[in-house]
Amino acid sequence: MLTGSPERRTVSLSDSLRKLLIVARRINSDHLSRFVRSELNGYDAEATLPEARVPAGLKVSVRFDGPGGAVDYVHVGQLELPKPLAGVLSDNGFREPLAELEALANNDADSDPRLELPYYWVHLYREHAAKNEVPHIKFMVANRAFIRMPRTILQGVLDRVRTQALDLSLDIEQVAADAGEPSGPTVQDKPELAEVVDRYILVNAAAGSTVTIGNDATVASGLRPSV
Repeated sequence: MLTGSPERRTVSLSDSLRKLLIVARRINSDHLSRFVRSELNGYDAEATLPEARVPAGLKVSVRFDGPGGAVDYVHVGQLELPKPLAGVLSDNGFREPLAELEALANNDADSDPRLELPYYWVHLYREHAAKNEVPHIKFMVANRAFIRMPRTILQGVLDRVRTQALDLSLDIEQVAADAGEPSGPTVQDKPELAEVVDRYILVNAAAGSTVTIGNDATVASGLRPSV
């Protein structure tokens, strides 16, 4: 199998996923092919992101300007923001192709990547600050806001994707050692292989996505059951 052994760290994640795409094509799994292509090519603005691409614990940094050119920052998390403002954190995630995320994570620049928020968000923050509903600095005005994307978080996202792909490769190898070979089995003629692939997508795909499990045409949602 093409990806049955752990990848060395010198192999990029995007190259590893391309090998997994070859496996997906050879086992004739359209579900897996679409999922891997989305990871490689990135997700469009309307797509719901997989959990691995939605980092937790991000904060908005709000820049305040005051008299005499004074500048200071307030860093606020999702729980400190009212609903109209908190959406930028709950809906935020990494939609870029894996190669771009790898480049950002390995960038040796002095500052971390960041996402600038639009002025209307800043204006709304000002309105809530005037009502003492959000953290602010007296006698200073909020003028800019951005979400900082620490490279450590980016690296964590990539590591989760890498681990998930490796888990799938090993699971596939367990049920069919020759899966991914030109003359190997497909999901149509080996039910166990179909179950492994669809279970992977069910767990790792975006919430709300659907896959057909096995040969019984049972449609399952990507939403996870509560424990």
